[in-house]
Amino acid sequence: GVEFMKVHYGIGANGLVTRYVPANAVSDWSNVYAIRLGFIIAGKMGSGSGNRSYTVLDTAVTVPADNLLRHTFEMTIKLRNAS
Repeated sequence: GVEFMKVHYGIGANGLVTRYVPANAVSDWSNVYAIRLGFIIAGKMGSGSGNRSYTVLDTAVTVPADNLLRHTFEMTIKLRNAS
């Protein structure tokens, strides 16, 4: 039930993340120290109430009025072997 997924990359210097950006904004991949993932996950038909607006990694997402229960999940993963 993954309906929406977004990835941002944490860039900075000396192992410290100063901001998160989409892939097309990364100019030097050796400065990526973390990855932030965001998802909208949908449940079974008839399980929801009708919330149609979600925010995933600062992006507004509107979903159909189809009575599916949805949850948003966001996680940040530090890259331990970043150069």
